[in-house]
Amino acid sequence: MPQIDWPELDLFSLVMPAAGVYLLWVAAFGKAKLLQNAYPKCSPKKYRFWMRILSAVSGVLLIVKGALEIFGVAEPGTFLSGFLWVLGLISLLGLMAFSVVMTDRQKAREAAEEEARASGRATGRQNGSRMPEGAFSFGDEDASAEDEETKKE
Repeated sequence: MPQIDWPELDLFSLVMPAAGVYLLWVAAFGKAKLLQNAYPKCSPKKYRFWMRILSAVSGVLLIVKGALEIFGVAEPGTFLSGFLWVLGLISLLGLMAFSVVMTDRQKAREAAEEEARASGRATGRQNGSRMPEGAFSFGDEDASAEDEETKKE
């Protein structure tokens, strides 16, 4: 019985096509958390359009890289595999950078402050901190221990 010689695979050879399929699904159907942005700098329709385009490009690159490695065309660790990995990484970073750059942080901050005011919470690190007052203040414990020692004497 003839033996099939399968190419050597690494984990990324299997994960990248799965991520690519997800990104193509996002691009095709447009229903994903990835496309939701309550505070885009441009119109929401334009934001979603460009995010879907970038998702499609990233998805295709990731699927091609994974498929070439799975079928043995590009072995892991070769120049072609590394080049395709870098292209996939650049496309994913471009997707994230576009999302960050096209989000209006000032509007998001104002909405968060308004929501905090409406719910009765204070904003800011000093006023709105959920940490206990003396969480990292170890000097208070030392001072109270010294006071107890002086009371004993």
